Amino acid sequence: EMWSTRAHDTLEGCSCTHDAHGVIVNPACPATRHADAVLCVAISRDRLRVVSGSRDKTVKIWDFATGAEVHTMRGHTEGVNSVAISGDGARIASGSSDYLAKLWDAATGAEERTL
Repeated sequence: EMWSTRAHDTLEGCSCTHDAHGVIVNPACPATRHADAVLCVAISRDRLRVVSGSRDKTVKIWDFATGAEVHTMRGHTEGVNSVAISGDGARIASGSSDYLAKLWDAATGAEERTL
């Protein structure tokens, strides 16, 4: 299950089931829409968005309340191991096994910079 670290409550609609390899298999969980294992997740301070990074080389932004996919960002050539959301929610940073960090515009999903 996904938990709110502030309130210690279960996030609605995100009760996830995992297979023997730790891959999410419950279709009720938004992260199942990645093509491979989800490796990292971040929740925006305002609890409006969830960002996930996956072995499938993508970063996805989800609507926290509905679980709907907002954007899929492509550009990494290996799995995405880390994601972070800026304090104002305007930018997303991702890190990958391709030895690159990328900055993304959270509103459009557009890549802004590769570091």
